[in-house]
Amino acid sequence: MQSVEVLRERYLTDPRLPA
Repeated sequence: MQSVEVLRERYLTDPRLPA
């Protein structure tokens, strides 16, 4: 699995996701 940085980038690109 990739590092958490990848998940963070996805959050920035998908701000629709739940906090």
